[in-house]
Amino acid sequence: MYESASISVGDVIRVTVDRPAVHGDSIGRVSDGRICFVSGAIPGETVDATVTEVKKDMVRAELAEVVHASDGRVVEPCATRHAGCGGCTLLHIEDSHQRRFKRDTVLDALRRIGRFEAPPLAEEVRYVTSTGYRTTVRLAVDPETGRLAYRKAKSNDPVVPTECLVAHPRLEDLIVEARFPDAIEVV
Repeated sequence: MYESASISVGDVIRVTVDRPAVHGDSIGRVSDGRICFVSGAIPGETVDATVTEVKKDMVRAELAEVVHASDGRVVEPCATRHAGCGGCTLLHIEDSHQRRFKRDTVLDALRRIGRFEAPPLAEEVRYVTSTGYRTTVRLAVDPETGRLAYRKAKSNDPVVPTECLVAHPRLEDLIVEARFPDAIEVV
């Protein structure tokens, strides 16, 4: 049994993450042995992270500062993400590292959940791109302008995009240019 009192929400903890998790998180362990999901971290990094949730068997945290960066870390190239968009949780990862991250996430699920000992996956998934791949999106509509908007991370506040790097180019044009003044949400 772990002592949950030793770590509290709001604490900044140092974590070395070693594997990917779903939704762009990475997994490490905290000092008392519990698993820790860190959003914004990349496997192989040591980070300082702000604790957002504490349970008896796990901790969740958000990246506060990178202490030792992965060679796969890049500056997120998306202006909409920099404006607070809560989507695209892998844009801080370079393309080849991002493909490996996605592959390793699937591999982990097949082993852990599917109980496959040696899932037959290619060493690198080459056909998965990091941009222009989404053909479906769910967006809010900014009530003031009628423009499509993503939601800020952990909020319902709209972020009107000037670009969307992950959307297929034709969809990106629609996201940026279309107006839906009478709608609340568009898929």
